[in-house]
Amino acid sequence: MGALVTALAIALPALGSVACEACRSPAIGTAAPETEPTLRLYLLSDPAGALEPCGCVKDQLGGVDHLAAFIDKERANAKNTALVTAGPLFFMDKELKADRASQDKARAEAMASALHTLNLLAFAPGENDAAGGEPQLQKLRELSGAELLDGKGAIRDVGSVKVGLIGIGPQKDGGPSASDRVKTALADLKGKGAQVFVVLAATGRGEAKRIADNVPELTAIVVGTPGTSGEANTDTPSGERIGNVLIAETGNHVQTVGVLDLYVRDGSFTFQDASSLDQARKRSELSARIDELRGAIADLERDGKGQKPEADEKRAALTKAESALVRAA
Repeated sequence: MGALVTALAIALPALGSVACEACRSPAIGTAAPETEPTLRLYLLSDPAGALEPCGCVKDQLGGVDHLAAFIDKERANAKNTALVTAGPLFFMDKELKADRASQDKARAEAMASALHTLNLLAFAPGENDAAGGEPQLQKLRELSGAELLDGKGAIRDVGSVKVGLIGIGPQKDGGPSASDRVKTALADLKGKGAQVFVVLAATGRGEAKRIADNVPELTAIVVGTPGTSGEANTDTPSGERIGNVLIAETGNHVQTVGVLDLYVRDGSFTFQDASSLDQARKRSELSARIDELRGAIADLERDGKGQKPEADEKRAALTKAESALVRAA
């Protein structure tokens, strides 16, 4: 029987290790088995045009360059890899401001080209992705080399595995439910020989969980939102399982990247969970505490209080939390 391993890894700064409080970096999951996975999927929620890191005091998180560095570093651990996203991908807002429209479009095109090099397979768009108009969205799709999945499915080979991908957005007035659309696409993908089934749901987490309840044959659901606005960063929620379906969601703006490792054994595509979600939640809490302490220390140093007893206390607490996170791995 196959084994399913899940982890939400930190998309770390290229240099340095200090993160500011505004850019959370929770890490979720446990270590994978020692053998190389049959395939690995990298997962992103609501990248929303984050070509560069989010704005912080120093050592910012996020940005496609940090994602690329992380994936490159991991190549020795997983050779058959691909990237998928759910929710707004290319633009931060639902409408482009007239004085920035040309710049935002150019950034979106650069981001699409960069994602192509990371083997972006497919994305479920959010409302933001239509901000530049339909011709611009099609140009971005072509530059990315990925399938734009909005209510339909596609099969892509990752190594020796045929991965069935389904993209879903919010229910339209009078239209079929998200679950019904997934069921229709799933039946089509099964008939075409797909072996693993992943839904990219630009619907929010509640709808994604209803899909998992109603379509238990799925392997995983990547959660994004229908649309976003502004530069505010979001935390990374803990992963969870609804029956045998993994629900995965990352922080927006490429702060974190989800890592889904699938191990196929004896030709079986019925997966078991090889990680502990309770342990994952503990790691998530510790990571959030570490970020909080790092942000507080950065603030004290910025205000010239880096040598005060308060800063020393927080550094000691940070060392303790980091040690606990290592033990929880």
